[in-house]
Amino acid sequence: PSFYVDLYKTDAGFREWFDVTYPGSTVAEVVGASSVQENGADPRERVPDFPDPATSAREYVDRYEADAEFREWFDGVFPEYDITDVVGMPEAAPPPKEPDRLQYYKDRYDGEAPYRAWFDSYFFGRTLAEVVGTADRPYGECGSGTVLKDGMCQVDPGAGQ
Repeated sequence: PSFYVDLYKTDAGFREWFDVTYPGSTVAEVVGASSVQENGADPRERVPDFPDPATSAREYVDRYEADAEFREWFDGVFPEYDITDVVGMPEAAPPPKEPDRLQYYKDRYDGEAPYRAWFDSYFFGRTLAEVVGTADRPYGECGSGTVLKDGMCQVDPGAGQ
């Protein structure tokens, strides 16, 4: 909507066409942005102290993505702006933390009888730590007795018990 408001202010041909096509209406009314200020004031300044300079753009963007009430409020107050237009471009999101594989399989072993039976039948006498490995081994490397197949560590049939 602000594009059309600006166009109306700067382009005489558009202004003439608009005034003939929509007599008695303002650009902001027609394009659905009655909150856009035609006097040149920055509509992003319509909420005092927002955005707070002490809050990072990343925090605002994460909140916008996770909090439906905040998103609804923001979209209602700034319908013509994207969140990054108002709060700035956030720094890159930190990479997701790699899960602890050993703990994941330990939880399965302790809590799922069928998984425990399967594990014990294929890895008889070996510990989870021996098979799964520790967190210092990068993904893509499989524990002993397993091979990487189709992106997953699977039991190596040639390894025996």
